[in-house]
Amino acid sequence: MKQITLGLSICLLFTQCIEIFDGEFTSSGSNLIVITGGITDIEMPTIRIYESVPFTESGSTPQLIKDAHVWLEDEAGVRYEFEVGAEVTEREYHFFANANPNMNAVNYEELFWDIDTTSELFESDYRYEPIDKSLVGEVGKTYTLNVELSDGTTYASTPQELKASPEITNAYGEYEKGRVINELGNEAPSHVWNVYAQTATSEPDVFLTWRYKGTYEVETFPEDYCAQPTNDCNPGIAHPREVPPGCCKYCYVTEYGSQFPTASSRENPSGRIGLQVATIPVTYDKTFNYYQTDIYQLAISAEVHNYLESINQQINGQGTIFDPTPTTLQGNIANVNNPDDKALGMFYAAGVTTARVNLNRQGIRTIFTPSYFPNDCRLVKNSTAEKPESYTSGKQNWCYNAYIDQWNSCDMCFDMAEFRWYRCPK
Repeated sequence: MKQITLGLSICLLFTQCIEIFDGEFTSSGSNLIVITGGITDIEMPTIRIYESVPFTESGSTPQLIKDAHVWLEDEAGVRYEFEVGAEVTEREYHFFANANPNMNAVNYEELFWDIDTTSELFESDYRYEPIDKSLVGEVGKTYTLNVELSDGTTYASTPQELKASPEITNAYGEYEKGRVINELGNEAPSHVWNVYAQTATSEPDVFLTWRYKGTYEVETFPEDYCAQPTNDCNPGIAHPREVPPGCCKYCYVTEYGSQFPTASSRENPSGRIGLQVATIPVTYDKTFNYYQTDIYQLAISAEVHNYLESINQQINGQGTIFDPTPTTLQGNIANVNNPDDKALGMFYAAGVTTARVNLNRQGIRTIFTPSYFPNDCRLVKNSTAEKPESYTSGKQNWCYNAYIDQWNSCDMCFDMAEFRWYRCPK
């Protein structure tokens, strides 16, 4: 039996990039070719190509294919050539909780630095992107993906028409408190925001899926930084930077949805489509300020819609005899000389419309335990000290002045001659 493990990625960190699905495909047989990606009307398209990993080889990394010839072709025969984009390597730091009060400082320090030697992970993001970086999809055009491997084997997708996405007529979030069974098998409280989108369309065959990006503000305490971990202070980072760090106290973190919601006008003959598109766990950090949710609604083909529906059925099985049997999901990309030789993955074309929902503590009476991290907030994964233009915050970062051993607002400068602070010139 073959098995596929799927993950979702909406990568808006370095370039705006919405992906319907993207992740690690595995199979029980020999390594298979994986081709994933698509084109929308709001961004530059990207394509990923690699070999699958047999699920019997736990911990293996998919083998990236970096020497393929990739191009899109529209219904008029116009070709859009791709090239290998810049490889983005992200360092993931592992954070540690405060020191065990029952452990003396010497032993804890040895444990901390021993963990330090094995707690670094690198993630590589290797993609093909168009040579023309201004390329975006056009509504009404039909696109076909073509991939030629170094041995001459060529794969092509079925043609995908890029259809306009209807407007999102309403989007909102609701807080829900419940109970769940945690990893230890114990009952625990659950706090989530459920996010909903509503759409109206008069078209007969509209197939939709949704993704979201969340942005929230975090506060850390670099002013409490300690050069060496002790019972009273744990900088919580595998590889500390300067001691103490120069910045920053407030950062903005992004995270991306991992659900695969789908709907169609066939299921809603009235033309009114309403669906829960996200379930977002509530934490202290997400309510420190507010949680900005950007919803992306994608109009996809029936073929892609059915593929996502199959993914949902396999992911959301209830563990009963009535669940669908796990199987390899057939995508829409095949060897041009042997149609039975299909690549894993799917190529899509989609029109996109967006909506924004700001979630806050309204209706939440639970007091969450504040997080405490005595280090630079830029070391929090997927964080940046640069405030997004759309996010409102009155917080001011603190920066460290090593000359006089003081923290100050980052827009203040210190005059050594007059020994005073003043607002830095723009």
